[in-house]
Amino acid sequence: FMVYKADPRHGEDTPKNMTAILHGYGGFGLMHCKPNYDKLMGFFWLQKGFVYCDANIRGGGEHVDWRQGCIKGQIHKSFEDFEAIAKDLIKKGVTSRSKLGCWGVSHGGLLTANMLTRNTQLFGAIVSEQPLLDLEAVNSEKCQHWTSYYGDSNVPDDWKYMQNISPYHMLEESSKTYCPALFITSKNDYVCPPGQARRMTQRLQDMGFRSTTYFYEFRQKEHGRSPTLKNRAYKHQLVYQFFNFFLNRDINDNVSSAVHHSNQMEKAKTSA
Repeated sequence: FMVYKADPRHGEDTPKNMTAILHGYGGFGLMHCKPNYDKLMGFFWLQKGFVYCDANIRGGGEHVDWRQGCIKGQIHKSFEDFEAIAKDLIKKGVTSRSKLGCWGVSHGGLLTANMLTRNTQLFGAIVSEQPLLDLEAVNSEKCQHWTSYYGDSNVPDDWKYMQNISPYHMLEESSKTYCPALFITSKNDYVCPPGQARRMTQRLQDMGFRSTTYFYEFRQKEHGRSPTLKNRAYKHQLVYQFFNFFLNRDINDNVSSAVHHSNQMEKAKTSA
């Protein structure tokens, strides 16, 4: 699905070379994209003339047979679908690599973090929210409930596959350049423990990506839920501001907005 603000000058033509976010989930047979209108997304993103896309990929519940095809040793198929959609948006001229960001929550956070490590030339920025990132730790961080879906890292055959979809383990200490990334977690998240995002952030910063790796941790938010509308609005503002800054660096002439963004993101980064 692709949503954007209509431009009367262009009629119903597909937008061209626009800043865009690709959102995805693709896990547990859940239908992530349901008919709705997100007012915060409209206010912070669409009203600025940007594009928002939601990906229907294997592993999700949009098709009755999709879940069974992406369990344990087949989870990478949802990543391939997501990459194919991103490449199609670029091929059709809707956006470009430098103007395309991706955002996912929970299993979707694992998805977008894999976009960071699998294909460094496909996205201009990524947001990974409340994610699993270190799959080796699923047996030691009170999240054993994930083993039936991802596998058991204590089982050699399972771990042989899992390490290739574990973003923390796929980071390379080399000359590879990783795009800007924002990791969001919560102190009270017992589904995807905050240590996952903390370790990923720290490792990227230690590898030399301190200026482009950011971290924010909520103190009261539980997994998938914001305790107040204020928290939810702040999170959306943080995410869209992050994307707006890094995906529009070539055209961003609002100096005061950029400075404000940098100050806010610096505060978020130093709380890691």
